[in-house]
Amino acid sequence: YSARKLVDELAGDTGKGETDLAMGIAVSHPLRILATALGLNESQEPKILALSNRLFAPDDSELGGGGGEDDFAELGRQFVELFLPIIEDRRKNPTDDLASLLANGQVHGEPMGPMETLGYYLIVFNAGHDTTKNALAGGFQALIENPAQFDKVQKDLSRVPDAVEEILRWTSSVNYMKRTAAVDIEVGGTKIKQGDSLMMFYGSANRDESVFEDPFTFDIDRSPNRHIAFGYGEHFCMGAHFARRSQAAIVEEFARRVESWELIGKPEWIASSFVVGLKHLPVAYKIAK
Repeated sequence: YSARKLVDELAGDTGKGETDLAMGIAVSHPLRILATALGLNESQEPKILALSNRLFAPDDSELGGGGGEDDFAELGRQFVELFLPIIEDRRKNPTDDLASLLANGQVHGEPMGPMETLGYYLIVFNAGHDTTKNALAGGFQALIENPAQFDKVQKDLSRVPDAVEEILRWTSSVNYMKRTAAVDIEVGGTKIKQGDSLMMFYGSANRDESVFEDPFTFDIDRSPNRHIAFGYGEHFCMGAHFARRSQAAIVEEFARRVESWELIGKPEWIASSFVVGLKHLPVAYKIAK
């Protein structure tokens, strides 16, 4: 429903226009889905979007205000003010939504503490929204710049999941994670000592020539597509299926209805090194109403 409504709004009365897909649908689609799941009403979406931008793009003067990490404590306070009333309400009046599941979650038969519960709300929204919007924005760019790949999806909508998997590999929204070696070990001929700090770059892994043939080509025909955009093992993203379905919905809606689209300006990147992606993707389009 969200995908269809957003594309309807884009089509408008004429089906033609210009828009910034990175600031528009890429933001709005996952925002509405996650806000609904977490009990936020539509009027609260601008506030939580602003908070999320400040959290994940603190050095970007346009999105995060350019204040760096100095206001993280204030961000935490505002997130508490936003979610605490929802948690309290769902404990008193549980429904069948995700907000209720988290608010009433238990560990070993005991209710989670307030900070643990709030932490789940924060991680579900923040980890789910920024990564998905960045994947969508980069995915739109890839489909526009690789029309033969988009044509495959338009001619056969069963290829939507393949397109989503390649978008996930291609964009790798989470750029890196840091880990500390627990023991001495050798990896790929490099000796790593216990206590060494290591950076794992997912975008690099998702372009590993030993795993992917022609890794710098956007190709929805990859099979298997063994990307690690969602992490791996015990650190695999718990919202992976949710993210895949939400991305598939908007990709399918575009595949059904886009008659033409093209870039009309230079894409711009978010000033961020951790969760990475486009903040501007100006396009001209013609969409079936």
